[in-house]
Amino acid sequence: MIKKYLIVCVSIVWMISQSCSTHRHKNYMDNQPSSTITTRSGRSYRNSTSSNEPPIRHRYARPTNDWCFKHIFGKVLSEDKNQNEFTRDLLNSLLRRSGDNEIKEVYFVDPNLQSESEEDHLYITDVHCVDYSGRKFIIEMQLCHHRGWKKRIQAYIGRDYSGQLFKGKKYYDLVPVYLLAITEFNMFKDHQRFISYHAYRDEENNKNYFKGTEIIVLELPKFNKAISEITDQKDRWAFLLKNAQSISNMSEEEKAPLISNPIIQRACQQIDQLNWSEEDIRQYQHAEDNRQVALASLEKAHNKGREEERTKNIQKNNERKRKIIKREVEKGLNKNKHIDDIKKKAKSVINSLFSDCSDIDDNMIDEEFDKQSKKLRTEQPEE
Repeated sequence: MIKKYLIVCVSIVWMISQSCSTHRHKNYMDNQPSSTITTRSGRSYRNSTSSNEPPIRHRYARPTNDWCFKHIFGKVLSEDKNQNEFTRDLLNSLLRRSGDNEIKEVYFVDPNLQSESEEDHLYITDVHCVDYSGRKFIIEMQLCHHRGWKKRIQAYIGRDYSGQLFKGKKYYDLVPVYLLAITEFNMFKDHQRFISYHAYRDEENNKNYFKGTEIIVLELPKFNKAISEITDQKDRWAFLLKNAQSISNMSEEEKAPLISNPIIQRACQQIDQLNWSEEDIRQYQHAEDNRQVALASLEKAHNKGREEERTKNIQKNNERKRKIIKREVEKGLNKNKHIDDIKKKAKSVINSLFSDCSDIDDNMIDEEFDKQSKKLRTEQPEE
């Protein structure tokens, strides 16, 4: 009887404890901040990668993302004459256009640069546009450096310049072509300027007599100005392209040097994911995933290349060591030196020339000693 009574009491206590635990868990969940972000347009997105809805990881998107870059600079953002104020202002700022030389309007054209020959490759650029006077502008955003990158942008600008002839123009009708390359890597190691201008110039007087093409390179890693050090529109664009994701964490006062310019302020709104549709976020995230795959693939290729180079260097050094050992063994045997003295001398020479002297060098010395000893015995005349 007492045993049954104890069992009933234990059961009641267990049920009460479970009820309290459930109540505490419910209160905890009710007090947690919502994982849903509501956009200004009224759409809601869950900030979770496990949801079927697209996640928002940073409020301000990365402008150098392939999809986002074209979302800002490569699409019509005005119903008035195929216009995009961001593209026009970016080009004017970085290409130093002002006054009569300023780009007033830009019109988007097919980004596919196709030559007359069907056998030639199709070149696809990020942004391809012309201004009201017919001048051509190519904008390329490059994430990773590869061996053919410099030749690739030269091919782009050369193809676009000569391609005008295939459309019926005469040589004197050719219009200038400008290529703006924006890179997330250091393209030139011999200077620290974050933007550089490249054109044909006479080696003696530094004058530009061939003004048909020009390449402008913006190297984002070299732009190290703080937001408080921004002085002009060129700085604003460079800062936004490099540091956009950190802007949403700044106060209005901190952001003032950047967003005091109305065009940059509107550009910030353009990359604000709270203003995007679900499809926009999916496209952006897909490009981010591709970016990570590309970076991982590049790192793997670099590691493989470094390992292959290391193996080649080891083989080359071992060959040099063998030659040194052969020389020292020959000299030692000719002077009737003891093997230990020969080894000591050979090791001393190798240590002075190489930093990776190891046990394998002893094996090399032994092998070479045996070879040279055998050779000397063979060469000695029989008595």
